[in-house]
Amino acid sequence: MNRAQVLAELTTLLNEVLERTDIVINEATTAKDVDGWDSLNHAIFIGEIQKHFSVKFALREVIGLKQVGNICDLVIERIENK
Repeated sequence: MNRAQVLAELTTLLNEVLERTDIVINEATTAKDVDGWDSLNHAIFIGEIQKHFSVKFALREVIGLKQVGNICDLVIERIENK
């Protein structure tokens, strides 16, 4: 799976979590850039990512996920190391 595919799937997941259809994210996007992306929804989003991609993140890794690009990096790393 390439980076563009991961980003597209993250966009879909975030729209599902926030119950919206208009969110477009890029690698520089942060929670502050998206209305409704608060700490609770961030936790839900991370859980959905783990379920969708069949990966697991450590708490210390999740705390460091500030930008969508960081999330892409971690997802790709986990997928490649399966």
